[in-house]
Amino acid sequence: AFLDLLPHLPHWLHGLVLLAFAGVFALTLRRAWEKRPTVSRAAARHRLEDDSGFDHRPLAALDDSLMVGAEDRLARRLWQRHRARMAERIAGLRLGAPAPDVARHDPRAWRAPLLVVLVLGIAAGWGDLGDRMLRAVTPLGAAGGDQVRISVWITPPSYTRQAPVFLEIGGEGAAPAPGVPAKAAGGLDAAGEIGPAQPQVIAVPQGSALLAQVGGLGHAPDMVLGGVETPFTAIGTGREAGSFRLETLLDAPGSQELAVTVGGRNLASWPIDVVTDAPPTAEFISKPGRAGRASLKTDFEAKDDYGLASVALTLRHPKGRPVPGGEEVVRLALPLAEPGTVLTQGVGVHDLSAHPWAGIEVVGRIEATDGRGQVGTSDDLKFLLPQRTFNHPVARALVEQRRLLSDATPKVIDEVVDVLNELIHKPDHFYNDTVVFLAINVAGARLLHSGGSGEEIASVQKLLWDTALRIEDGDFAVAERELMDLQNKVMEAMRQGADSEEVQRLMEQLRQALDDYLKALTEQLARQDLKELPAFDPNMQSMEGRDLQDMLDKARELARNGAMDAARKMLSDLQKALDQIRRGMAMAPQQQQQMGEAKRLMDGLKELAERQRGLLDDTFKRAQEERSGRRSRPSPEGAMPFGQQGQQGQQGEMRPGDGQRQGGQPNQGQGGEPRQARPGAAPRPGQGGDHNAMGRAQQEALRRGLGELMLQMDEMLGNIPDAMGKAERAMREASRALGQGRPDEAVPNQTEALEHLQKSQNQMSQQMAQKFGPQLGLRPGPQGPGNRQRGQDPFGRGAGGSFGSAVDGETDLPSRMEMRRAREILEELRKRSGQRQRPPLERDYIDRLLRQF
Repeated sequence: AFLDLLPHLPHWLHGLVLLAFAGVFALTLRRAWEKRPTVSRAAARHRLEDDSGFDHRPLAALDDSLMVGAEDRLARRLWQRHRARMAERIAGLRLGAPAPDVARHDPRAWRAPLLVVLVLGIAAGWGDLGDRMLRAVTPLGAAGGDQVRISVWITPPSYTRQAPVFLEIGGEGAAPAPGVPAKAAGGLDAAGEIGPAQPQVIAVPQGSALLAQVGGLGHAPDMVLGGVETPFTAIGTGREAGSFRLETLLDAPGSQELAVTVGGRNLASWPIDVVTDAPPTAEFISKPGRAGRASLKTDFEAKDDYGLASVALTLRHPKGRPVPGGEEVVRLALPLAEPGTVLTQGVGVHDLSAHPWAGIEVVGRIEATDGRGQVGTSDDLKFLLPQRTFNHPVARALVEQRRLLSDATPKVIDEVVDVLNELIHKPDHFYNDTVVFLAINVAGARLLHSGGSGEEIASVQKLLWDTALRIEDGDFAVAERELMDLQNKVMEAMRQGADSEEVQRLMEQLRQALDDYLKALTEQLARQDLKELPAFDPNMQSMEGRDLQDMLDKARELARNGAMDAARKMLSDLQKALDQIRRGMAMAPQQQQQMGEAKRLMDGLKELAERQRGLLDDTFKRAQEERSGRRSRPSPEGAMPFGQQGQQGQQGEMRPGDGQRQGGQPNQGQGGEPRQARPGAAPRPGQGGDHNAMGRAQQEALRRGLGELMLQMDEMLGNIPDAMGKAERAMREASRALGQGRPDEAVPNQTEALEHLQKSQNQMSQQMAQKFGPQLGLRPGPQGPGNRQRGQDPFGRGAGGSFGSAVDGETDLPSRMEMRRAREILEELRKRSGQRQRPPLERDYIDRLLRQF
């Protein structure tokens, strides 16, 4: 017992040892009782006399009586004197040490090793002898039901985003855990059993981690889960002995009972239901088709019960052939607004014009992967990969030969070499470009010496594609391709959880590629006689190159602070913006001219609405002045009140002659274009009419300008937005009211006209978008943030954007304050992670936090 060996025995063996000890002890006591020796009085007196060293047996003398001479007085006196002397001698009576005569009963000296073991046990268990003795005599650990403590943590996988489940029995103030009878929370009953109760089933996801700890037991308990018994592992020594721990994974789906048992008795039990993690599902919303110049547009939907990790589009050759120098399957990542999204509906746009399979029919499939690694696929669908249309005959011939090399038989290789040789002898067809000449020559030589190698064929296809782009577009196409490649590399690195240094290195390369792309874009626009790429949608304002750089810088800062989800969203928005720019650049020059004309019409309508707003302000002020003038006494000699003069002085006066310039209408600028009146401005005396007459002239000018816009709109789109006609009628009524000198009646009509003009802008932008597609404007020069409206991003979009989002929400972009706070927390975590004096449990938690960044 002092060596604490018995609690480490199996409970059944521990119990048998105690029973055997009790039986042997009882038998020994019985035998000792039956064989107890009988000691006579004389023998006892003799033992005392011997131990005291008395001679002449004084105790016996005191018990003796005078037998002869009892009548003789002298004899009696001598006897009394003798008894007195014996009584004086026994005053020093003592009892000596026991003499069990062990040697006679233990001739082999077994007593010596037992004594040594006893001494060792006392030394080993010093300070814990009472608890060890208690554990030795309680094989089931039932030293007291209130001392048993059971704690169970069930942690769902992180991708499920569910809170852990905590179950507890015992301990001070413990509350009943779900599925455990109420009296079990404070300890076991007198019999050590848990009474009947109606437990609540605990549902946990498949793959949850279970951690259980038990304290206050004499030996290791067992956990029974789904009929499988697993023993706990002992932790702690000395005073902390009696604690046990177990970790396992709940991977078997279905209903089962979680029980903690000891000695065959049930200490605690919980019914649990391990919910199966079903694989995700994915499907095509519509058949993939062409978008922009030669991009593949994929409408898809994917969902999972706990959350999606990634969605991809896979492409295969219909005959199972691999890409020259590559693999049989091409994987294209599809946009996922936020990792862990349960349901997402999105559109993936991929520029596959440079792919060797462009222009042929492929087999596509949507693959969705959840956090557990399970993959769900859609049905296979055949569709044609879009290919870019080249206008230059040499570029078109090079692309055709490149396509033929996807099936590189010896005959095909010979035919391609012959075509390339013919092109070499006609340098004037490609502007005598030395780079093009050398590229075609090298491509033909590589094919002759390739031997049908897939790697060589792939390099020749890439060389032919780059050469065709140079002939067709110049350096802009090369810069665009490099930018797209780096965008894909950065997104792939972030999806795969690459380290921060690798992501920052790719970000820097992407920044340089973006600079080169914007420079080449500026030159390309100049060659097409365009100063900017127009945007006619008021919700998609024109942005400038600096805005793209700012977005990339913010994505770098987010990635540096560990906010990878927000950084991915920012890069996704940047990629969508660049896709819009590519779509605009991919239009033919005639379409771009039409877009420029549409942009001019949109700007004209916007300016007309602003001028109508200014006129409305003037009319409203005049109506207020007339009402106040009718209520007050007119000033002598037509003088204006002092306060009104001050107001006019603050607002400014119109210069003489501004009303009639170059023989035009009042308040007209050069070329007969109506001028917008400054709100609150009043004409000086003698400038050609009163306020209402000038207001009527301005309103008529605006109505005529609106009529011209309606004619141009009808010529371009074939119809006129309904709101424009309503605005024209409201302007006519406002003009009639001003002509009759009733500005108060003109105010409602002008307000109605302004509302219809604003609606006309939305209707016109929708019709333009249907004709040309959504177009993002771009000006290559710098731009400050002052031109953006509140609540809009650098694209001029409101909340939600113009590109769509996931069904269950968006990723919030942190503010600068939040980013700085995140950086401080990250540095503090790294500092604490290196402090080895911290508890291992805390350092393990910190390391798990750092792994997410």
